[in-house]
Amino acid sequence: MTLHLQAPPASGDPVRVVVPDKVFGGARILEAIPGELFLHPRCGAREGGGEARDCASPVFQHLHGRPVSFHLDQLTLQLADGVPAEERARILERIGAQVLFETRVPGYLAARLGGGASLQQALDLLAGERNVRFAEPRYLVEPRFLRALPDDPLAADQWAIENRGGGKCFKPGADLGLLSAWDKTQGDPSVVVAILDSGMDLEHPDLAGQLYPRGDDDWNFSLAGSKIPADAEGHGTLVAGLVAALSGNGVGVSGLAPKCRLMPLKVDGLNFITSIVEALHYVEGFARQHSELRVVLNGSLSTGSDIVAVHDGIVKARQSGTVLFFATGNGDGEVEYPAVYPEVVAVGATGPDDRRKRPRDCEGKDWGSNFGPELDLVAPGVLLPSTDLRGPRGEAPGDYHLAFGGTSAASPIAASVAALLLSVNPALTPDEVKGLLQNTAEDQVGDPKEDSPGYDPFMGWGRVNAARAVQAALEEERFQRGDADRNGAVNMEDAFRVLNYLFVTGEPLACPDAGDVNDDGDLDISDPIRLIGFLFQGGPAPEPPFPGPGLDLTRDRLAQCR
Repeated sequence: MTLHLQAPPASGDPVRVVVPDKVFGGARILEAIPGELFLHPRCGAREGGGEARDCASPVFQHLHGRPVSFHLDQLTLQLADGVPAEERARILERIGAQVLFETRVPGYLAARLGGGASLQQALDLLAGERNVRFAEPRYLVEPRFLRALPDDPLAADQWAIENRGGGKCFKPGADLGLLSAWDKTQGDPSVVVAILDSGMDLEHPDLAGQLYPRGDDDWNFSLAGSKIPADAEGHGTLVAGLVAALSGNGVGVSGLAPKCRLMPLKVDGLNFITSIVEALHYVEGFARQHSELRVVLNGSLSTGSDIVAVHDGIVKARQSGTVLFFATGNGDGEVEYPAVYPEVVAVGATGPDDRRKRPRDCEGKDWGSNFGPELDLVAPGVLLPSTDLRGPRGEAPGDYHLAFGGTSAASPIAASVAALLLSVNPALTPDEVKGLLQNTAEDQVGDPKEDSPGYDPFMGWGRVNAARAVQAALEEERFQRGDADRNGAVNMEDAFRVLNYLFVTGEPLACPDAGDVNDDGDLDISDPIRLIGFLFQGGPAPEPPFPGPGLDLTRDRLAQCR
C-alpha cells in the first residue's frame, strides 16, 4: 500500500501545527513524534470507499501529553448557520480545498487541501473567517469503547442492585440501594436512554422490546450503508443490558431502569470522530423535537484527546436538555476525553467492596478506574452480569456475560439512575440531575486513603445511591421556587413571608432557596417584588420557571429543604 502522506522527519525540527480554538478560546500546539506513523486498524476494510491515505497519519503529541493522529492534507470545519452555497465555495477556494465528505450535521464537513495552502496556513486563514465557527485537523482515531481487561465468566448475581456480602470482595450494602428506589419507580417510557456505542443486538430477547421506535431514522453513524445499528462487537449490547434489559420476564438479567426505553446509536469505523459528532447532533435534534420526552445519553468511549467538534456537540446536546454521562477510562490514570468536559457527568468505577477499582485488587482484574479533578461520581463497575451478543459471537458463551466490567459499565449504571430521577420528576434540568446525584451520593465508603470527606479526585462526590437520589427527586417535585411557606401554592402569602423575614422578625425560611425567586443566591427585596410582578402583572416567572428546584445546593442546604 502506498501512503501519500508527508511523514514526520527522522531528525531536525518536528512538524508543528497550531490549532486555533474559535469556540472555547486558546490554541493547541501539536508536534509530530519523529518516525512514528499511525495505521488505522480497520484500514483493510476501506469503509466508505476511502483511499489508502485516509487510513494512515503521523503521530502528534497533544497538548495534554496524549498521542493523536490526523492528516496533514485534510481538515474539518463547521460553518455558521445559514451560510449560502456561494460563500461556502469562496471559503473553500481561499484555502485551496475540495469537499472530502459531507456529514449529517448542517455545515460540518471534511475537506482535502490541494497544492495551495498547508494545513497550518489553512487553519490560520479559517480562524479569521467570520462564517467559520471552528476548524481543526481531520483526526484519525481508532474506535475505543472503554473495555476493561477481559473478565472470566463466573456465577455472580447483580450485586449492584443488592450486595449481600460474602467472600473477601463483597461488602454488604455496597450497592445502589436500588430495591428501595424500585419501590417508587422502575423508570418510565417517556425517558429515552441514548447509547453511543458499537450498536446493539436488536433481536436479543432481553432487549428487543425495550427500543424506542426508530421509524425511518438512521441510527447507524458508522458509514456502513445501513440505518440499522446492528452490533458486531458486543460492547454496546453489554452497556444496553445494564440500562434497560427486561425485568421480571424469568430469564437473563434486569436492567436498572427497565421501564425506560433504549436508543442505540452506532458510532464506529474510520470516521469514528465524525460519527460521534453526528450522533451528538442527532440527539440534540431529537430532544428538541420531542419535548414530551426526556433524554439521557451514555458514552462508554474515548476520543483520546480534546476535539472541538465533539465538545461543541456535547454543549449543544446539553442545551437541548439532555443529561450526558461519559466513562472516565480504565488506565488507572487521568480522566479521558470526553469525560473531561464540564458539561458531562464523568463516572468512575467501584468494586463490590465499595473501593475505587484499582489494578490487582481483590477482584484480581488488572485495570484501574481513572481519576482526577474532572471526576464527578463513581458507580459499580466490575463483575456485572449483562446481555451479550447471542451465541458464539459474544464475549462469553451463551446470550449473557456474567462479569462485565470497566468504567464502561459504571457510566451506564449512573445514567440509569438519572433516568429513574427523570421518571419521577421530568422537570429536572441537566444541572439539577447532576446536583441530585452528587448531593445524595454515599461519601467515605471507599479506601480512607482516597475517599476523604466531601469531594475528592478518586471517588468524586461519592458512590451513586439510587434510593437517596430518587427520594430527593420526588421531594424536589414539590419544591416550587417562590413557595416560601412550603404549602404547595405560590401566592401573596409567600411574598409576605419573605418581606417579614427581611424587614420585621428576621424569622428564617424553612428552605431559603424557595424564597430566592430570582435565583441569584440572595434573599433580598428584589425577590418579593418579582413574585408580586409575576402574580399580578404578568411579569417574568421565578427563575427557573415553575416548578424549578434550583439544585445548586450543598448537602446541608438541601437537607433544610426536606
